[in-house]
Formats: sequence, structure tokens, C-alpha cells
Amino acid sequence: MNEPASKPEWHYLPYRAVDHVAPGSALVLAPHPDDEIFGCAGAILAHRARGEAVQTIVLTDGAAGEVPAAVRQAESEAAAAVLGCPPPRFWGLADRSLRYDEALVERLLAALAEHRPAVLYAPSLQEVHPDHRALARAACEAVRRDQQCVLASYEVGMPQTPNRLLDLTPWIEHKAAAMRCFASQLQGQAYDDQIAGLNRFRSYTLGPDVRAAEAYRVWDAAALRADPLLPLFADACLADGRAGAGPPASVPRISVLVRSSGRASLAETLGAIALQTWPHVEVVLVNAAGPAHPPPPAQCGRFPVRWVGELAVASRPVAANAALEAATGQWLLFLDDDDLIEPDHLARLMALVQANPPPPEGPAAYYSGTRVDTPDGASRVLHEPFDPVRLRHENYLPIHAVLFSRTLLGAGCRFDPAFDHYEDWDFWLQCAQHTAFVRGEHVTAIYRSAGGSGAGLLTAQAERARAGRAQLLEKWRQQWSGAELLAVFEQLQAGRRPSRLGRLAARLRRLGRGRRGG
Repeated sequence: MNEPASKPEWHYLPYRAVDHVAPGSALVLAPHPDDEIFGCAGAILAHRARGEAVQTIVLTDGAAGEVPAAVRQAESEAAAAVLGCPPPRFWGLADRSLRYDEALVERLLAALAEHRPAVLYAPSLQEVHPDHRALARAACEAVRRDQQCVLASYEVGMPQTPNRLLDLTPWIEHKAAAMRCFASQLQGQAYDDQIAGLNRFRSYTLGPDVRAAEAYRVWDAAALRADPLLPLFADACLADGRAGAGPPASVPRISVLVRSSGRASLAETLGAIALQTWPHVEVVLVNAAGPAHPPPPAQCGRFPVRWVGELAVASRPVAANAALEAATGQWLLFLDDDDLIEPDHLARLMALVQANPPPPEGPAAYYSGTRVDTPDGASRVLHEPFDPVRLRHENYLPIHAVLFSRTLLGAGCRFDPAFDHYEDWDFWLQCAQHTAFVRGEHVTAIYRSAGGSGAGLLTAQAERARAGRAQLLEKWRQQWSGAELLAVFEQLQAGRRPSRLGRLAARLRRLGRGRRGG
């Protein structure tokens, strides 16, 4: 067997330097006073040389050590003056308090709306400090939603995998002078020498004329929007339990219920959960594959994983009920191991809950729109208004689009183990007996349609769907009243009329054109 040709070196690392990271004005996010200089002073100087505005926001006071916050702020202001920039804005958050959550993302979105930069600088996703990592993820999500700028990730405490190397040669002395402003930090450790060493190392692929470089990974906003998992590093998100402080006790817990058959896509599904901006989540991972299932992760990003692994090979309804029994959250959402949710899915649904609160201890369900992606690259959106009559004859609520309250379990809603198809449709019909479903305006769930090839496969799928539909209707026709069944028939009949009228109108138009032509 012939081995595939290896990729050239420049596929992994740039072999040419650039003289600016990206054109236009810049907003620099620094988790602590000094990160903006250690990480991207060269980029700031390149923007200033081109006459482009630069504003820095320092999020925390950096006062976790013995140095007062006022001292660190003064050092950051002095470094900005060395670079010819306006003083940074200081948010004054506590050192080591940053959390990747909806509150931080929304504050970053407000800053983007105020400054409207062409480039947003933030720490790399591969940084090791928890404040750096929390800010890195929040910046990715803010740019994904904002869609008005590019994101440039810089490195400080951990080398990243870059796609752009900035020639620092013209700015080496300027950066060194700015780094010297942080005397309180340099007393304990020679950070300036270490950063200078990192910058010298980054010239490794750039030839003798480049003495030093800064490394960046530039993310395109449109690409982030098309693929929410684009910035996901499995070792950074799935195994990281240090991505910020825990949520306040008052924040409701959401249990995300994953029925897993051990597919390779499970890693991406867990990654999508790890990137959620809602801060209080538990993952209930149910083994539906038996002994062949790979070992579960202990963490899903900063969220705990509750493993239900004692089942034998389980049917979909049995696995779903096991997940419901293991869940401890006030709110629940299913996510199968081959589908995705966008990073704001849970936060958007909880905002819908807050805007449309259920009665105390009352059952409730809320849902988003769903984007259906097919293997050929096409997509369509399912985002229909809730209609209980339509739900009796059509399953139009993808399972991971719906967030529902735990009180529905108290009302007796469970997955019927007799079903091996349309078990979710049957569950929604049960829930609809107790509550209307509230629809949100956003499309934040992603259903990945596997498609199929071959007439035999398509015929088998159609027959299975037909048999499942017959089984569901056989169960429910015994429970629906004559008035409820009549409403279904009338809706189906009304849905057919427009097409008949449309065909008649088209025929009359053709006849009219024929008469005019004569």
C-alpha cells in the first residue's frame, strides 16, 4: 500500500512573516495588566505605524499577588504611553475570577459594539492560566455572534499553533521598553527575557532577516459562524476543569442528556457542550452501546459528567429514561451523540424562560430553531410555530431543540419502551398534554443528517418510518377525543387546498395567455 504524501512544513507553520496581523483599527483584550504588552505589543506598534486606532481593555486588577491593583494599573498606563496608545480601560474584575459564561460574552459584545474594531486581540485558547482561557473562549463566542471583525489570538504563557507570524524586528526595542514598565512583575521573575526568548524562537522558520516574531492565530468570523466548533481543541476544552470559577448557587442547573452509542462524533458533541456559555451544566452520558463503549471523560470542559454505564446494550427509549432518572437539573435537554448545539443554545433558551416564566412548579417547555446540515453541504432550517394539532400528525420538534422542566417528569412523562422509532415524538405528545411549547427566535441547534445512498436503503428507511408512524398513531388514537381527531383531519385538508387552488390558477393563467396569443 502506498503511503499518502506528507504535507509540507508550511502547512503547519508559516514560513513567511507579515508586517501587520490584519488591517484596520484594533481592540486588545488583556486578562491582566501586562498581557497586552507581553502578548501583542508588536501588533499594536504595527497598527500605530499604519495610523490605525488601538484601544486596550484590561479585564482584571491583577492583584492576586502582593502588588496593589493601583500599581499594576499605573504600569499598564505607562506601557501604553511607550507604544503611543491611549490609556487602557480597566474593568477592575478580581484576578482569577473570569468565567466563560453568557455575562462575559455579552459584556464583550457591548465593547465590540462601542469600538467597532476591525481586529479583536485576545489570549490563545491554548493558554494555561484560567483567566486567559476563559477570556479566549468568550472572545471566540463574541466574534462568532458579532460577525463584524476578525479575532487574532496571541500567546503569553503557552505557545500556540499559529497561522500568522508578525515580523517583530522593527519593534524589538520598543517592545522591550514597554515590558520594562512592569517593574513589579519583573522583580519576581524575568518575564521580559522569557517573552523575548519566545519571540526569538518564533523566527525559526522566517530566515535570517527576521530577528524575532509574534505568533497569532487569526480566526475569520464567518468561519466561526459556519462551524461553532472551529476553535475547539479537545485537550483544552474537554479535559479542562479549571476554566473559571463555579456558578452562583442561584443559577439553575441544566442537565444535558446524551445517549451514546460510542460513535466517533461523541467527541464533537461533548465539545459543543463544553463551549456552552450557560454556567451551570451537568452532562448525563448514558452508555447505549454496552461493553464496547469507550471510557467516559471525567469532565466536559468545566462541567461534570454523570456516567450511566451499567446498562446492557440499550434501546433509545430505555437509554433516554435512564438519563432522565440520573439527571439532577431543574431543566433538561437531550443531545444525541451525532448532533451539535451552538455555544449560546442553552443561554438563549434560559433567556426565553426568563422572558416567559412558567407558573410556580408548573411544567414548561421551550425550543429554538434547528439548522439541518446534509452531507452534500446543503442546509435548511426547522423553526415552526408551536401547534398542538400539527404535533399530532407531524414530528417537527428536533429533540435537542427543546429545553423542558423537570416538573414534566413529575407529571408522568417518560419515553415509551415499546417504541424503537419516533420515541421523541411520543414524548413531546405526552409533554404537550401538560404545557404549550414556547418558541424562541434564534436558530441554535444543529441536526446533522447522515443521509443515505442506494434505493434499497432509502426504501428500508421509508418503511421503518411508516411502521413507526402507524405504531404511534395506534397508541394515541385511543387517547384523542373525536374533536381532537377532527382538528387533525381539518388541518390536513386545509393544507392540501392551497396547492389545488394554485394549480387551478396556473391553468387559468395559461388559458388566458392562449386567448391573447390568438
